[in-house]
Amino acid sequence: MLGMNDKKEEAINAVLTEKYLVNAYNDYHKELSDCDIIMFDSDEETVFARQCIDTTIGNYHVFGVGDYNRTMVFNEKIRKALISDSKDGLGVNVGFCVDFDSNIMSYMPRALKSSKMENEFNILLNHVKKCSNAPTCLPYMLENSLNNNGMDEPGEVYETLLYFYAFSRVPIYELEKSQYKEIEVLTEDYLKADEVWRIMRDNREKNMEKEKRKKAIHCILLETMILKHKDQKSFNDKMDRLIEFMNSQVGVYIENVFYACALYLLDSNQEGIRKFFAKMQPSSKNLQNNIAGMAWDLFHISDLPTEMALESKKSGAIVLSYFATRDQGLNEIAKWNPVTRMVFCNGKAVAKYRHTIEELAIDAEILNKIPTARKSRKQLCNVADFNELLKSKEKELLDLVESMKKSK
Repeated sequence: MLGMNDKKEEAINAVLTEKYLVNAYNDYHKELSDCDIIMFDSDEETVFARQCIDTTIGNYHVFGVGDYNRTMVFNEKIRKALISDSKDGLGVNVGFCVDFDSNIMSYMPRALKSSKMENEFNILLNHVKKCSNAPTCLPYMLENSLNNNGMDEPGEVYETLLYFYAFSRVPIYELEKSQYKEIEVLTEDYLKADEVWRIMRDNREKNMEKEKRKKAIHCILLETMILKHKDQKSFNDKMDRLIEFMNSQVGVYIENVFYACALYLLDSNQEGIRKFFAKMQPSSKNLQNNIAGMAWDLFHISDLPTEMALESKKSGAIVLSYFATRDQGLNEIAKWNPVTRMVFCNGKAVAKYRHTIEELAIDAEILNKIPTARKSRKQLCNVADFNELLKSKEKELLDLVESMKKSK
């Protein structure tokens, strides 16, 4: 867990899992003195409910990683203030931002520089502006910088950044006056687009950890579909083989991804799972592209806590992100399995989700292979060739789908 010592891991696990957060924190306050604990499972709504902007506007969705209506923050400063019965120190700075998914970013130039815009898109942009939460293009930046062909169309990507920053800059009364159309791009928008372009180029060359994580999720999805359709083995056997694949070939274990894949193998009727995996069927058109897109969705969901921890460290305040997307499947799976608690520690994050693998009917002996292989997974991840593994698994899946078509 983030390379921490055993006592600190024990402390973080306690505040993530025990019902009474303050009691758990008090037991481990020395180990947690440099941490912020954010919980979204308070028994009732808190003062943060006034700032929540979750919404659905036609095909567009805005959601947080957890139930921000029930947000509470606890740290050493607050603990000491409670002990001394002082109001000083009880306050906490919390900021919100809205991460625009690529399907929103890519539509922005066409919408803002022409006289044609979907009414729903207009309402979405207006909603974000009125809430005064800073919009970000982080998902778009990551996808275009880490995808193999993400920056092959530099003019298109750069224009998207320009109009995003123009939208971010222009005050709402001007946007409403112009009806969000024919927005002028200024020098400062070019400067910000230039800066982000440089960051994206650097990400492409240096940000290997995120690239590995995304490709690992992609490989896990491919292996999951292969296991589902290759033979008629039992659920426990398939889970055993999926864990073995993560332990011996990928070197990565991400619990919320593993849990979602497990429910897909279990043929779950849960709506979030069913809608998310609807595109991952043997008869699906553009199957490989669908799976690649789903890998990005799961990557963003699992990466958001880390991005929030990094931004919180940088800004000196707790930063909570919303995600704005047109992807119904992504919205469904995020709402189905939200984060219930998070720990931020020096720019790193540990998150607990509503659903865990302990809910599944998997033999304890099989599940035990996950924690026992943690060190070997880390070593494997450092040397694994994810490009070759992706090619191999994509070919294996295509061959399997072709054989299924021929057998009909």
